Amino acid sequence: MKALINVDSSSVDSTKQKGEECGYSVMIVDDEKDVRESLGNYLERKGFEVSSLSSADEAVLQLTEAQPHLIISDQKMPGMSGIDFLAHASEKYPLIPRILCTGHTDLRLALEAVNRGSVNRILTKPFDLRNLMTAVEECLEQVRLRERNEELLRLTREQNEKLEETNQKNAELLLLADVHNQKLDSWNQSLKVEVAARTAYLDEMTEAAIYSLAELAESRARDIGGHLRRMQEYARIIAEALMVDEKRRPHFLVKEYVDDLCLSTLLHDVGKVGIPDGILFKPGRLEPEEYAVMKTHARIGLETVKKAQSHIGDESFLSLGVDITGHHHEFWDGNGYPSGLVGEKIPFSARIVAIADVYDALTSPRVYKKAWSHEETLKYMLNGAGTQFDPLLIEVLEEQSEGFQKVRDTWEE
Repeated sequence: MKALINVDSSSVDSTKQKGEECGYSVMIVDDEKDVRESLGNYLERKGFEVSSLSSADEAVLQLTEAQPHLIISDQKMPGMSGIDFLAHASEKYPLIPRILCTGHTDLRLALEAVNRGSVNRILTKPFDLRNLMTAVEECLEQVRLRERNEELLRLTREQNEKLEETNQKNAELLLLADVHNQKLDSWNQSLKVEVAARTAYLDEMTEAAIYSLAELAESRARDIGGHLRRMQEYARIIAEALMVDEKRRPHFLVKEYVDDLCLSTLLHDVGKVGIPDGILFKPGRLEPEEYAVMKTHARIGLETVKKAQSHIGDESFLSLGVDITGHHHEFWDGNGYPSGLVGEKIPFSARIVAIADVYDALTSPRVYKKAWSHEETLKYMLNGAGTQFDPLLIEVLEEQSEGFQKVRDTWEE
């Protein structure tokens, strides 16, 4: 049987003695005994109190009594699935962090896990125990932050009560009340800082999850290397150059748009998960009928991201994701695909990503061609202004070509 957990000697102590207690408890739910025992033994050595259960149905019955600090659940089990169980756990105990383990991850499963099960992290089997411990620590950081926030709120309530008492007893103690108010303001400011830091952390986790999903899709089509990171940086260079140009800047091009653009760019080729392996991995140029199938990845990506968008609303960054996945192969003169859009009918975000994608493809080696130089690629793309590419964006590419070359050199294949 294929190992579901990678273990090396540096991550697991050879002894079987239980480590010093860390004060946190973990519930493990998995129908495979070997997995439960491996995870349980490892976490016990790390000092955790562990309860192991073989099914989600059994875990539901034990959840109220156990009330662990963290839940780690497999997805595919007899009876109730991992997502269903975590959704139940989220409804009853929303403050308990949840980790989902699965043999394979796609965009639909990930979005379902986040939307229904409020999953904090997804681990794809097989996973290294060090990666598991990283995920556990990140989840427990939420618990610690909540405990600190609760303590701050408790102290705030206590200070408010003391302040009321002081005001009722003697008006002459108003000066003391002012001192307390200053302390309270300081605590509230500290809380705001912590909340802001936590919000930034959650944004980083969102980008990491999207990056992981996009990397999974890209890995089916090529040795991706730094492709996704380069795509983000190329898009950012063009967008930020226009954002500070008062004469050429579109009215909607603000920092929030640029951030959403760079995040959505990661999804540009997510539709390739729907392309048959025989075409996707063909070591050479595609035949016309094969190329026709390959082009359907744009439509597949558009529909996939659109379904995801329907779950979280039109105002999310996925609105740009829909435009990018579906239209980054459109040509300015209408000879692109899948819709044959012309000129400014092509979404602005897709026009930017089209330039980033072609530049990266031409400067990257393939089984049927060598990587073009920066100069050769720039010449080709300048010639495509007004036919394949938006002329304005090609102007920006020419102006920012050194930045493109620097990104290319920094994030090698």
